[in-house]
Amino acid sequence: MVAISSKTREILRELCMNSRITITELSEKLSISRSAVSKRISALEEELGLRYTIDIERRALGFGTFVIYYLSFKKKPPEKVVKSWLEKSEMVQLAVKTSGNFDLVLFVLPIDDEKFAKWNLGIGLEFSDYGVSVNKSDMDIIHHGFVPLNDSIIMDAKIDEVYRKLLVELNKNSRASIRELSKKLELNEEMVRYYLSKLVKTDIIKRFTAVITKPPQSVSLMMFFKYVYRPGAIDRINEKRKVYFKKELEPPVFNDWQMVSSTSGSSDEFEWAMAETQKQAIDERLGLHRRIFSKDEPDIKYGAVVDIMKGTLAIRNVDIKQLYIKTEWQPGKNYVGGVS
Repeated sequence: MVAISSKTREILRELCMNSRITITELSEKLSISRSAVSKRISALEEELGLRYTIDIERRALGFGTFVIYYLSFKKKPPEKVVKSWLEKSEMVQLAVKTSGNFDLVLFVLPIDDEKFAKWNLGIGLEFSDYGVSVNKSDMDIIHHGFVPLNDSIIMDAKIDEVYRKLLVELNKNSRASIRELSKKLELNEEMVRYYLSKLVKTDIIKRFTAVITKPPQSVSLMMFFKYVYRPGAIDRINEKRKVYFKKELEPPVFNDWQMVSSTSGSSDEFEWAMAETQKQAIDERLGLHRRIFSKDEPDIKYGAVVDIMKGTLAIRNVDIKQLYIKTEWQPGKNYVGGVS
């Protein structure tokens, strides 16, 4: 783990919760000088590849539910074959090479039903020579975490062009100043402020956030769960949540859980977890489900992240309890949390 001071972790947390917070605001909030804040941010950008982006409400852009795939190959295809196919697959927002029970994880945002059906059929045809096994699930509720959208799919959104262009610029750098955005969009600053305000007020931009693109040495585990639910399953779900919401002595460099999603299809749940060692990942992340859901006969498939083949792996340090999405059909006892 990279040695990062407590104050620097607090800065990282603040930027992940709101990347447009100013240096002055950070200085006042954390009681350190403006120059110290600037130096610490520069160090985070250099050491961890800190970059600034936005969490977009895809449904407001006219897109539907994310679909997550895990693919296994009897014979591994050459990497250039996979990358060439991914370059042509506009709907794939993130592609992750893994080792374990599967070889590739895809986060797919369908543009329309016909294109998606054709693309979905094409997976088996594209990799027929490699004995591909395809498993897919709809990400019904992404309770925690997000998948950064590619600029190209933002430009396909069903909103006015000026909003699409502004979203793309913020997707590249959500800390860009109004003046910088004004120059890139060739609009006066008042118009940029107006359009930006509209994107926030209409909830198209859910939040301005930051991600780590060069995380410290760690294990990144993607897990799919299938259960045979028994009576009392809701209580077990709530018991698991308590672990997500554990009290932190200080903000970590990255969250233990980066994504939690209820799914339907090949799996009932998807989780993406981080750990410092392979043993910790197996004992604590996977072990959590095996222990809590032992009555529900959990069938667990998992793979460790090896490489990013497309998109951005959005590793963050946020307040999970504040951002975790609760649904009415999953009541929590004494639950305190945010709804996005």
